Amino acid sequence: MLEEQAMITFLKKFDEHPFLVKINGHEHLIGEGAPTFTVNFKKVIPLKDLVTSTSLALGEAYMDGDLDIEGNLYQALDNLLGQMGKFSTDEHHLKSIMFLKEKPEKRSQQSLRYRK
Repeated sequence: MLEEQAMITFLKKFDEHPFLVKINGHEHLIGEGAPTFTVNFKKVIPLKDLVTSTSLALGEAYMDGDLDIEGNLYQALDNLLGQMGKFSTDEHHLKSIMFLKEKPEKRSQQSLRYRK
């Protein structure tokens, strides 16, 4: 319950366009007015993930089937992405993720090349 409340508190930053969040049998209205879409979370996204990279955490949850959107997906994306200035991004962490896809040998060879 504590993790759920932390996630909801974080999501309340994105209140320019009202939407409903459903999780664990609870409903939370984000913003004021009638919700324009609903986000159904199958599980809580850890606050650490949301703070590290909001877009990555939400995108991975969607791709993994841990959240889905009721209503117009394009409108939901437009409403949320229009508030990207409120998203959290840990650039150091994201850079380390980008380089995980390379083979360690390739990174080592590149490092040696730069030392010469």
